[in-house]
Amino acid sequence: MKLFCEGYLKKSKNEKIILITGPTGTGKSEWAVKLGTIVRERGQECGIINFDSMCFYRELSIGTAKPDIRMRQKIEHFMVDIASINNEMNAFAFCQQAKEIMAQLSDQGKCIILVGGSPFYIRALMKGMFRSDRLSAEMKASLQKVYEQQGIAPYLDYLKIFDPESLKRLHVNDHYRLRRAVEYNIATEKPISAEHSEFQEIDPYDFSRNQFPEKDLLHFYFDIPKEEHWKILKQRSRSMIEQGMVAELQNLLGNGYSGEERPLQSVGYKEALAYLRGEIRDLDDLIEQIFISTRQLAKTQRTFFKRITPKITVHPLVDSPTILKTLYDFMQA
Repeated sequence: MKLFCEGYLKKSKNEKIILITGPTGTGKSEWAVKLGTIVRERGQECGIINFDSMCFYRELSIGTAKPDIRMRQKIEHFMVDIASINNEMNAFAFCQQAKEIMAQLSDQGKCIILVGGSPFYIRALMKGMFRSDRLSAEMKASLQKVYEQQGIAPYLDYLKIFDPESLKRLHVNDHYRLRRAVEYNIATEKPISAEHSEFQEIDPYDFSRNQFPEKDLLHFYFDIPKEEHWKILKQRSRSMIEQGMVAELQNLLGNGYSGEERPLQSVGYKEALAYLRGEIRDLDDLIEQIFISTRQLAKTQRTFFKRITPKITVHPLVDSPTILKTLYDFMQA
């Protein structure tokens, strides 16, 4: 794949952030370790901060493709295995912890490598989040009870009155964001749609204007041609099953997890749950369903990351010389 440089401006500053984004199954984790090793060999230590949301959870391994122990021993990793599926790590909590880690790494003179495939988490970290007062525990519990007893209908009725723009913008099945819009309105007495409009004005896809202006940013966007990528995703789907993802899920259910936990509704685990309920007839069909869902996930990630600037787009399987030369130039700047 040809190299594309979009809007890149080099700055002469010492502190560095290397950002690696791209669809699932493009080798981001492996390259993060490789680049970190090169940086260390050139005299600077570094730390890798994960922003792939599924890698946050201690209980999940096979279906997440998280960096293994060998990779984590080569270069120190952060934000991996730091939460339980019983207590979902949201973007706000992620940003708080990631910023603290980044500050520590900077104080230690280390290079920061950010790697992952969860677009909204990295945008929240780089561009900031909606300002919001937090709901009291009592109010959150009350709203949760309403949702459990009456479903999404009361939330839709609420938004019709207090935030009709969000109701138009969000899909009726997007319960998470619909509930978030109601919670935001109750907490701030403002529609989240107004905050959304303000956020759009600062160009949420322009990472050259970010929350870390004192740091240089090098953004590698990994992409692989569709047909080639699909072969990788198909093999990855098969490998998950061969490595025992169904047994991993059965073990979780046997230890008291319900299967309703939000992380278990992610690609791979969601299909495995359907298989255990008898909704998918055999393992070959399960592999196919995981493959289809993974392709859809990759398409969503690709659509988002392609909008981000500045970035250097590379084919991670064939553009190794370009990646390495770009890294060397960046570290010397």
